[in-house]
Formats: sequence, structure tokens, C-alpha cells
Amino acid sequence: MALASLLRSIPSHRTLRRPIVSPYTLALVAVLTLPFLLAVPFLNEPFEKDEGTYATVARGLLDGQLPYRDLFDHKPPLVYVWYAVSFLLFGEYVWAPRVLAALSWSATAALVWVLVARYRGEAAALASSMLLAAFSGIVLLQANANTEIFTVLPLVGSLYAFARALQGRDVRWFLAAGVLGGAAALTKQVAVTNMIALSVLLLLSHRTEIGVVVRGLAWMTAGALVTLGVALVPFVLTSSMGDFFYATVHYNQLYSGTLSLHDRLVFALRNLPYSVNAALLPIALVIAALWDMRARRRDLFDQLSVLSLVAACAGTVLSGFFFPHYFVVLLPFTAILGGPLLVMKAANLRQQPVLLALLLVTAGFTLAANLPAFMASSPEARHAVKFPAIGQAARENSSGEVAEAIRSLSRPGDTIYNYGRETQLYFYADREAAIPQLYDRVFWLDPATLPEAMGALQAKPPKIIVDTANHAEPKPAIKTFPDALGELLAARYELVKEFPYADIYLLQAP
Repeated sequence: MALASLLRSIPSHRTLRRPIVSPYTLALVAVLTLPFLLAVPFLNEPFEKDEGTYATVARGLLDGQLPYRDLFDHKPPLVYVWYAVSFLLFGEYVWAPRVLAALSWSATAALVWVLVARYRGEAAALASSMLLAAFSGIVLLQANANTEIFTVLPLVGSLYAFARALQGRDVRWFLAAGVLGGAAALTKQVAVTNMIALSVLLLLSHRTEIGVVVRGLAWMTAGALVTLGVALVPFVLTSSMGDFFYATVHYNQLYSGTLSLHDRLVFALRNLPYSVNAALLPIALVIAALWDMRARRRDLFDQLSVLSLVAACAGTVLSGFFFPHYFVVLLPFTAILGGPLLVMKAANLRQQPVLLALLLVTAGFTLAANLPAFMASSPEARHAVKFPAIGQAARENSSGEVAEAIRSLSRPGDTIYNYGRETQLYFYADREAAIPQLYDRVFWLDPATLPEAMGALQAKPPKIIVDTANHAEPKPAIKTFPDALGELLAARYELVKEFPYADIYLLQAP
């Protein structure tokens, strides 16, 4: 009897043929791990100057300093929180925010799976999430650990919550859509356009149900205001709302609001070809999906996907600069549109030669454009491939050497000042900024800030002043400084080290 019972407990050959892990589980593992695997070659890539600013402000935040008041930048406050979280989790290393960015992208791909599965089925969900995971390898868009990477997770979360709210008319989902949309906008301001798009769709889809529209808009607005209110608490408690408003509203109006139509066209002609070359496959998928959509009856999910993509495009265009990393925020919506298209056409793809050729050619171009960055021999070489602008990669690649010289000439507790835009020097050198203005652009956009800043430098001279502005391309024939800074350098400082992209001035005894 015992032997018979034992034999019955042994799995049959049919049972053994069943996969231990389902294909969808394996696919989910791939979706979650692929963005990290594609990020590994770039984890120790030198900081791009925007990343250097976020890292410097985030470390100051952990040391008790307040963004905008103590360390000036013009991005929304949550991007510094993302960086600070990465430092708390992994330590204050260059690779820490890149790891968190990869994890954020993986979570976004998983959320896309959940969203598309609800409305287009598991196969389409798998295709969309795999596309988004693979899109993290479009490194020529220069995403790195920039604001867009951290924006897409709450942005797609807001889209999912809004879709659930429309389907079930549950005000809690409208509230969640507002909270997550607010979090996205507090990571990158232009995400506000997506909140506007959701509101427009609610008005259009339920224009005969005034009660639903009013409740939906009210709860979404309440959710966004809750997020904003929480973010403002530190500034209210420290009476720093003026600093917050100046940096995130007024300065941003100076930064992009004063661009002329000619300026915007110049930026578009300069940056758009590079971005299109880097991401031909997502563009082709969007074109094919929209072309296919014209011939069939569109449902609410189609409208939601297309309107979200249009809103993200509008936010990118409104900035006026067209930097490659701005377009990263479009990738989740291209994947949401592209996945169902691929599944729908998969059965007879060979019978559609135009679509097949479009996908193969654009996939080939996208791979060929981005592969050299992966194949480069060092983090600095990969950085040079990703940032081909004249002088940018060379300056950022040499920042570590400049920072090492700063450390050797100063001690912990000494302050430094970088006259220029290489804000990563503060982080690399592990030295505190002497004045809140981490870079010089603010002086030229708002000259009223210059006298106070120069007065602070003269009243309490930093141990080291680093000039990186006079090494911009094209180089000026004669080094130029604001009068007050030039006088301070002549009276109190000695030029002790010269690098191809930086001059280091050391404070002398009075």
C-alpha cells in the first residue's frame, strides 16, 4: 500500500511536460530586468551637467539645505527628491540615480502591461511592455537620469487611474489620477499638458453627463492640489515660498518664455534630426498605429492613448528647446499604441509588405544609431558618443580630474564657486557651493540677481573659484568676468591650475 501511494505521488510524463514557469511570468521577468541590463554599460558614465545639478541639490537637501533658497535651480522639487532617495538607498555615487532611473523605467513597463492588458488583452500587453523595456536602449536620446525618466512612472500611473475612473466612475480613481498627475508635473512641469488632456477627454466623452464631469474634474483637481500642498510644506514652514515661485515659475518664463519664433526654429532644426535618427522605430510604430486606426472604429482607449501622446508632444514643443531627452516622455505612449498594432498584424504581417519593410528598416536604423554607444570602450567614450555637441562631452569627461584638483587644494568645510555651467564639480569635489547660484545662466537671464551674488562672494570669498565659462565653444578671445568677480579674482586669488576646460583660482591670504 505504501509503495502504491508513493507511485501515485510521482508526476506523470504529461505533468512533467508542463512548464515550471509560465511564459507570461518569464516575459514579465524580462520586462523588469531588460531596462537595468541596458543601463549597466552607462551606470558609471560621467554626469551630464543637468544631472550634476540635481545631484548637488539632492545632497544639499540631505544635509538640511532647501532647494531654490540655498541651492538655486529651476526644476520642480520632486526631481531632487528622486535623487536624494537614490543616495539614501545606494550611497552618494554617480551610478545611484541611474539605478533608480532603470528601476523606475522597469516599473513603468510593468504598469503599461497592466494598463494595456485591461483593454487590449495579455498578448498586446506583453508586446507594449516589451517595446517600452527595449526603448530604454535608445540611449542617443540622452535620458540618463534626467527628469523625464522619473516623470513617466507617475504619468502612466495617472493615465491608468483615469482609465479606471472612466470605466467604473469611481471618484477614488479620479483622485488617484490627480495625485499621480501632480507628482508627474512636480517632477517635470510640462506633464501638466497631460493633465489638461485627461480633463478635455472627460469633458468630450461625458458631455451629456454633467454630474460625472463635475465630480471627475473636482476629484482630479483635489488630488493634484494635495500633491502640490505636500510638496510646498517645507517652503511654507521656512517662509521660502518666494524662492519657490521665483525659481519654478518666474525663472522658467525667462528661460523659455522669451524665446522668439526664430530661436525655436533654430533649436528644432538643430535637435530634431538627431532625435529622429535615434528613435526611428518608435516614430514608425506611431505612424503605423495611427494609419491603421483611421480605418476602424476608435474606442475610448484609442482616444485616451492618442490624446496622451499628443499632450506629451505639446509639452515637449512648448518648451522651445527640443533637447533629445525631452522626447523620452513620449516613449510610453508609443509603446501603448505600438503593442496592440503588432499583435493585430502579427498573423498576416508577411502579407503587408509596406508595414513589414517599415518596421524592419526603422528597427535596423535605430539599432545602428544606438549600438556604437554600447560598443564604446569606456564610460567616457560612451558619453562622447551620446553627447556629440562640440565640447560638451570633453568638458564633462574631464570634470573628475578638475574635481580631484579642487579636493587637493581645499579641505572639507571649504566652499567653492563654479563660474560657468559645470555644476557636477560641486558633487564630484564634495565641496559646498559658496552662493545659491550654482551656475551663471541666471545672471544673464535675470541681471538683477548679479549684484547680490557678487556681493556675497566678496563678503565671504570661497576657498576656490573655478572658471569654466571662458572655455565654452567658441572660446572668447579675452577672458570675461562680471566686474565684481574680476576685481575679486585680481585682488584675492591666484591662478594655480589650468585645464583644457577649467581654470582653478585659489584664495590667497589677505
